[in-house]
Amino acid sequence: PKTFDKTRGELLAQDLTSTFTTSRPRVTESWFKEWSSPGTPLIAIAINQRVTEQSLKDHLVLEDASKKSYEFTIAEMTPAPENGTQPADESEKGLRWLIAPKAELPLDSTIALKITPGLSPLVGTQSGIEDRPVVSFHTFPAFSFLGIACRDTKGASIEFLTTPPYRDWE
Repeated sequence: PKTFDKTRGELLAQDLTSTFTTSRPRVTESWFKEWSSPGTPLIAIAINQRVTEQSLKDHLVLEDASKKSYEFTIAEMTPAPENGTQPADESEKGLRWLIAPKAELPLDSTIALKITPGLSPLVGTQSGIEDRPVVSFHTFPAFSFLGIACRDTKGASIEFLTTPPYRDWE
């Protein structure tokens, strides 16, 4: 419409049309909630708007450096009562999620949790366009006993090490 201010009779020189795209769903945070074993992290992610579990399953990928994908479980994160937080209300549903591999990941390996385009919001029609690693990490190596080192009451070093190089504790 050409009308600008009807009270003063002002008109725009030509029609003006404005368009915009609402905010798209995207991962805003990630952190490690815990490690169940050296190759089994529990990763938490936060999304800027509500999404479904299925959409996340369809657009998250857990893969190693050779692009081998690993299956994972996903569950909505709820506030823990022991932290004194109140249960999430409806507006908070679908914003925070927990991701864990179904089986232990290879030890001593680089792994990435990635988001791909297409994450669907619960409200709106604009899908996510992110195509990036959310978090990249290295699993722990296999456990190995290297020895014991301590000091006696006089400060002398006592070491029971299984393999070189021996650490100088002095």
